[in-house]
Amino acid sequence: MVAYVAVLMPVLLGGLGLAIDNGRLYSERRQMQTAADATAIAVAQEWRQSNTEGYETAALEDAALNGFEEGGGVDIDINVPPESGPRAGDSKFVEVIIREEVPLYFMKAFNKASSIVESRAVAGLVPTDACVYVLDPTAQNALLAAGDARLTLEGCGIHVNSDHSQAARTIGGGVISASSVGIVGDYNGTGFFPTPQTGVYSSPDPLAGLAAPSGTSCTYTETVEITTTTTLNPGTYCGGIRVTATGSVTLNSGMYVLKGGGLDVHAGATLTGSGVTFYNTDGPDHGFSPFEFRSTSTSNLTAPSGGTYKGILFFQDRGISTNDDNIFAGTPDTTFTGVLYLPTGNVKYVGTSGTLAQESMLMARTVEFRGTADVRMFAEDTDVLPTALSVARVVE
Repeated sequence: MVAYVAVLMPVLLGGLGLAIDNGRLYSERRQMQTAADATAIAVAQEWRQSNTEGYETAALEDAALNGFEEGGGVDIDINVPPESGPRAGDSKFVEVIIREEVPLYFMKAFNKASSIVESRAVAGLVPTDACVYVLDPTAQNALLAAGDARLTLEGCGIHVNSDHSQAARTIGGGVISASSVGIVGDYNGTGFFPTPQTGVYSSPDPLAGLAAPSGTSCTYTETVEITTTTTLNPGTYCGGIRVTATGSVTLNSGMYVLKGGGLDVHAGATLTGSGVTFYNTDGPDHGFSPFEFRSTSTSNLTAPSGGTYKGILFFQDRGISTNDDNIFAGTPDTTFTGVLYLPTGNVKYVGTSGTLAQESMLMARTVEFRGTADVRMFAEDTDVLPTALSVARVVE
């Protein structure tokens, strides 16, 4: 029996040592993963604050606060762009790898003095969880889906700031489907999916700090009316732009300031542009008019991918508040890629277009739907996500 025990003892001790050392390695790996995640998020947070130079120093400081200081057996790699994984080569993300040689105790007896532990995290700036913000703090029916309206938000939610007892409402066959619906006040109607969460905190305007374009002299002093195939350039349109049923417009990239007259795209018209922003205000000789895209018009517009107005497609002057509706309609081929930012304006989506926006956010004082609409959240790798509408998040 003694001889049997003597034979088994090394095996038992080895198993016990392996379990203890593996437990220690597991604990170290968990702590290291937490540090890697925090370090990667720290880089993305620095990017969010426009720090594109000193982010690495800030990241190493964050790693040290989480127990892993570079040197003394700890190696920390900060790779922009990531060198491996699904986002390899994408400079909008950062890869953090923390590596440490961890000494073993019981396994030394089996010529295993240490083991390499490694953790990896990838983070970047990704869209916030909501893609429709309704900003009026007190309005009844601030969010409304009426008649046969069907709003489908793909992978994103809605936030309604109104504290009214009927802040959001569906009437008749109106349906609103989203990943979440948060309302400061309450709602009425059975067409919400999922059931809204009420009593949420009011959300400040995420783009409140975005400056309006500086004043410029008129490029055109009267309304520009398009009746044929035309190319337009950025500038200040004092009197706005009107595209008639026979008009087809290609917009060169840049800022289009509408000083009165708005943007009126008639039924049958076509409007196409990439890297464009429309700023809608009033002028000394022309009163304010809203954006209007009428049924059976076709528009394909994409916001800029860089600069001050990155991701901003439509921007209404905050100093102008009217009861006029900004109307968005069109055909199933109509797409708006970028932010529809009308903080003091009403938005009404009407007609039978299949798409209100593609990779977009809608921010307005009130929003009403009376047609079908699909709103898709910005993709993680989009080029037109405004920094103010992003959050730092670990994605791998």
